[in-house]
Amino acid sequence: AVAIGLDCGSFTTGWGWCLPYIVVQCIAAVGATYTFGYLRPGEVEGSEGGAVDTPRKAVAEALGTFFLVLTIGLNVLEGPMNAAAGLSIAAALMVMVYALAPVSGAHFNPAVTCSVVLAGKLDWALGAVYIVVQCIAGILAALCGALLYGGALPFGPLEGGAFAWWQCLAVELLYTFMLCLVVLCTACVKEPNQYFGLAIGFVIMAGGNAAGWVSGGAFNPAVAIGLDCGSFTTGWGWCLPYIVVQCIAAVGATYTFGYLRPGEVEGSEGGAVDTPRKAVAEALGTFFLVLTIGLNVLEGPMNAAAGLSIAAALMVMVYALAPVSGAHFNPAVTCSVVLAGKLDWALGAVYIVVQCIAGILAALCGALLYGGALPFGPLEGGAFAWWQCLAVELLYTFMLCLVVLCTACVKEPNQYFGLAIGFVIMAGGNAAGWVSGGAFNPAVAIGLD
Repeated sequence: AVAIGLDCGSFTTGWGWCLPYIVVQCIAAVGATYTFGYLRPGEVEGSEGGAVDTPRKAVAEALGTFFLVLTIGLNVLEGPMNAAAGLSIAAALMVMVYALAPVSGAHFNPAVTCSVVLAGKLDWALGAVYIVVQCIAGILAALCGALLYGGALPFGPLEGGAFAWWQCLAVELLYTFMLCLVVLCTACVKEPNQYFGLAIGFVIMAGGNAAGWVSGGAFNPAVAIGLDCGSFTTGWGWCLPYIVVQCIAAVGATYTFGYLRPGEVEGSEGGAVDTPRKAVAEALGTFFLVLTIGLNVLEGPMNAAAGLSIAAALMVMVYALAPVSGAHFNPAVTCSVVLAGKLDWALGAVYIVVQCIAGILAALCGALLYGGALPFGPLEGGAFAWWQCLAVELLYTFMLCLVVLCTACVKEPNQYFGLAIGFVIMAGGNAAGWVSGGAFNPAVAIGLD
């Protein structure tokens, strides 16, 4: 309908291109239907039901990984002016996770598969099949992207670029850890939810935009191998150190998950979530929030997707860690929750101290990775006075605390609380960030300062 409509809308300059478009679109529709019938036996009318066997699971992993890596490759090839690249890749991962999770679990990432296997949620034999299939699909997708583009896919640290190899590997380690932890905490827990795909996909929006300009933002051995093979004409090998740190991150995420969610890892003993676990959850969430803010700020004023990246970081960590600590990551939010009688003062004080320390560490980490200071506060000689900066901080911090209380601290449970809390940052950060910097969080303010 789009092809016919647009072709008719340009009939004065010629007509007819809609016809081959329609042919291939109809072929795609038929192929999708037969694929659906194979992956979900019994769902197509007249077909026989049955268990989802290993070949079907392998095909699901191959399809998801293929479309993820193809989307990454084509976005990368579009060039640095592609401001929506992170959102496009996050969307590809999110929709394929929602589509194929009932078939295979929708890992599409050898690091994620390693984490899930280590957590006892998948046996090693099937995990090995997944990893092989993911890597093959990643290579095929990258070669397909290179063929469609007619050139090599860039991968690895830029030659003569601003960042050293260790800086690239550091951000790959951190954001692969974040991705694996979010997967485990949202898609591999006993309490079902509807937000797991949103949380998993938008880790890529957070990390891809924050760290993509440093390392390329792979966070996935299948992506690393695929893109490295897609650029084999210009050199090969950077995928190997990337894979090493990504696997280390996967192991770290699994042990962190086992600590934060006692009883969720197979073979571990259950128990109450105590104060140290809650403090670690608050520290992790605050750390990744402030780190993502710092790296986005350092990318400069041309970073059009900074607000969305920071909002995504907050959203995914809220969804991942809310069952552990409530996922405040903000002393102002903690004060609101304590005043509302939803948290005792002693635990609130622990949260605030931990949040501030994590914010400072994250900002120092960002400055180390960048090799320079993080800017904070009203611009010297800027267009806005101090009182204007404080006014917008007051208003949007009020908005954030109110949204947290009204969505995450009420008696009726809901699935949208993380989305609502995270996107306050998209609203306020984009609206007021150019005035005050858009902190809305004492841990952010202390850390960046």
